[in-house]
Amino acid sequence: MSCQEKFFENGKPVWRDCTTGRQTTPPVPALAGGPGYELKKLLAGWPLHITSSSTCSCNAHARHMDEMGCDWCAANVPTITEWMRGEAVKRKMPFIATLAALMVKRAIHNARKEASNATQEQQAEGGTV
Repeated sequence: MSCQEKFFENGKPVWRDCTTGRQTTPPVPALAGGPGYELKKLLAGWPLHITSSSTCSCNAHARHMDEMGCDWCAANVPTITEWMRGEAVKRKMPFIATLAALMVKRAIHNARKEASNATQEQQAEGGTV
């Protein structure tokens, strides 16, 4: 496993190898726990059953949310809500901005809870955080 550090250039995240300083590809996001992942779970669940398609930018947006973290997402709820509005328009689905914002906030809450649970489990097992 390589060491990667995250930097921001022109407002976008860039990863560099810790030992060589060369730019690398972003790390693969965790399979669970990030706010983007949590939002995808909420959208895919009952009663919505909305999943990503091969033509949407849903996975890219979810990955971006996971990379930027909960604090960024909390500060950018209107941006994320507009991403959702754009996708709803493309899919000819109804859209209610207030409900979308609540879902984003719930996803952030769930991601923070998952991170807290993971930390507590690791501490209980005697690991360091």
